[in-house]
Amino acid sequence: MMMDIFPSIRERVPLASVLAMYGVRFNAAGFALCPIHGEKTASFRVHNDRWHCFGCNQSGDAVKLVSLMDKLSPLEAARKLDHLFSLELFPDRPLTPEERRQTAEAARQREADRAAAGRFREWLSAAWKTAIWYQRALRAERDKPVLPGDFHAAERAAIVSAELSKTEYLLDQLLTDGAKKQIAFYTGWKEEVARLESSRVGQGAAGTDAAG
Repeated sequence: MMMDIFPSIRERVPLASVLAMYGVRFNAAGFALCPIHGEKTASFRVHNDRWHCFGCNQSGDAVKLVSLMDKLSPLEAARKLDHLFSLELFPDRPLTPEERRQTAEAARQREADRAAAGRFREWLSAAWKTAIWYQRALRAERDKPVLPGDFHAAERAAIVSAELSKTEYLLDQLLTDGAKKQIAFYTGWKEEVARLESSRVGQGAAGTDAAG
């Protein structure tokens, strides 16, 4: 049945092979330049045979990647992978009305899932950019030379060090594996991220695009 084709492709087509097909290469930190949108700072990551880009807010599996890269519908992308990897999952006959109905229902469900996850992905991307901006600002403050007679330097250094540790923890947690962990983190840290974003906007950095 057609409903079985998408999970079958996910199981049988390694995402690494599809990424290699498009020339995607990862750095030592496990990030790559996103093949979907142009960027200068690598923000594309893979985990458990799924990918996510913090720059363009896109995420998905091998079928989604081919669909975006080649401007194909999900079904056409699945057919392309079926052909490239000689899976022979697609029947050589036209779809029956019931198979068409199931395919359409699956597409509607995927669209509903994307809509439900959209706001969270936007928050995740914005949080990443804000945390990167704040990390850079804190490092710049930390690395400033101490002027003679500056009696508050040690106090400021302690504050900056604490803020930097907290921000780097935030960045680590934004990369937490698994949607449940990410959503749990969002629940506990959304106010902190909002505080950082207010500071960022207040300093005229609202247009900064740290992720590329």
